[in-house]
Amino acid sequence: MYFNGLGSSPPNLSIEEVTQARHAVALATTGRSLSGQRWPLYPAEPKYPPGWEPIGIYSTAALLHFVPFSEAIVRTPSVVAGVINVVLMFLVARRVFRNQTAAVGAAALLALTPGHFIQSRVGTSQIVTATFELLWLLFLARYLVTDRLRDLVLAVLSLGIGLYSYPAALVMMPLYFLGTVVVVLKFRRLAAASNVVPLAVACGILLIALMPWSLWQIGHPQRLSQLAAYYTHNGYNGDLGVKSFSSAGGLSTHLDVWWNAFNPDRLFFSGDSSLRFSTREAGYLLLPTSVFFAIGLWRLRQTVDPAWRFLIVGGLLVAPLPAALVTQYEFKRWLTILPFVTLATMCGVRYAVTAQRRIWRAAAVTLLALTVVQSASFFRDYLTGYPGRSNLYFGGNLRGAIRDALDGPRDPRCVFLDERINYVEEYWSLYTRVYGRESFGTQPVFVDTDKPDFAGSAGCREESLVVLADGIRSNATLRENLAATGWRATPIAEPGGSAYLSVYHRTSN
Repeated sequence: MYFNGLGSSPPNLSIEEVTQARHAVALATTGRSLSGQRWPLYPAEPKYPPGWEPIGIYSTAALLHFVPFSEAIVRTPSVVAGVINVVLMFLVARRVFRNQTAAVGAAALLALTPGHFIQSRVGTSQIVTATFELLWLLFLARYLVTDRLRDLVLAVLSLGIGLYSYPAALVMMPLYFLGTVVVVLKFRRLAAASNVVPLAVACGILLIALMPWSLWQIGHPQRLSQLAAYYTHNGYNGDLGVKSFSSAGGLSTHLDVWWNAFNPDRLFFSGDSSLRFSTREAGYLLLPTSVFFAIGLWRLRQTVDPAWRFLIVGGLLVAPLPAALVTQYEFKRWLTILPFVTLATMCGVRYAVTAQRRIWRAAAVTLLALTVVQSASFFRDYLTGYPGRSNLYFGGNLRGAIRDALDGPRDPRCVFLDERINYVEEYWSLYTRVYGRESFGTQPVFVDTDKPDFAGSAGCREESLVVLADGIRSNATLRENLAATGWRATPIAEPGGSAYLSVYHRTSN
């Protein structure tokens, strides 16, 4: 289910996926990042000097050593992590509820959750943060039963490695470590035993996991300031910098983002506002599960142990903090809420299906049936209708346009790109490389669309090409002039049959 149509829905690579793919291709072929660093911990590029988290990029680079490039391969590490998450959810729930059926139910709930499914099919590494979060919960659950230091070591090690998965992990993993400390101090099975050794071991393991990060910061002392500059500008925090944290209005904005993360419309009806991360036909969570979620929170005290009440409630409350810190609502920043939502929802399911009153049990069965119905509708729409609705949010079929263009002239100076196509240079750089036309990707030639009298280059003796965004109205005059002077347009089909891009050919005589 998770691998089905991986290369076609979403219909095209997003710019974030293109960035990760470019790094992966560069590392797989040269061992260097886009900035020329050799096997860096945080692969950087000129437009993002702090560097990206390494787990997703290096996973993709490793795959590219064995298989050829494709859009599906770029997304494979994420979808593998998503499938692993479902298995880990089963193992965690089995520890929490001590019941095999409840564990299967929790795994199924996570697998069918729209937010988890969508983020698992995006070729960036935000879903991996949830993978290490679930590993932490699993080993912590084992530690609460066995009191073995080995389990505590593995729990903290999962948090330490997870720091290298996605920027939001830099906020969440330290918070989860603090939660681990509270669990050791307050909920440890051998309450009479000393907590000094477990806490010392936990701190030691975290420090070991942080050593690569620390050494990289020492070698690149500017990275932290670059991160701070990037995430307090570029549309984050209203471009107010640190002032957004020191004024009443700024703090109110951060609090609003945290509060709105729990907006029922986003959670259960519409999801993210952008079609890049939502079908807009379903919320982050399936609507029928909202009832079970509410019941689960209400009956949490009667269904799980105190340690798990603390972890579930705490996990729900702190999950939106990365989004609140940068004042960006996208679910990818706080999808670490999913394991805790799933556990709370499963608490509600268990209470409802085992209730003494028949009407409660009948209502529970009805809601579970509706959950299956809505999930089936969501998956069908995601694979059929969603690609056609969302293609322009992914820049249109630039892959098809570039492939068509590269089948034309042998001279890269005879291929011209519409400068108004978003991120066209990054897409061009990726696809010229993976299609074996590296010379075309070095110095793209752009069409100045404010000059409708463009006629190509007189030095192109064989053929000239222009990749143009027909969907941009201001290009109408240029399109008419090209057609009048002998340029032949080849529309590039989008999902659903429409065309946003065209490749214009002119053969010199």
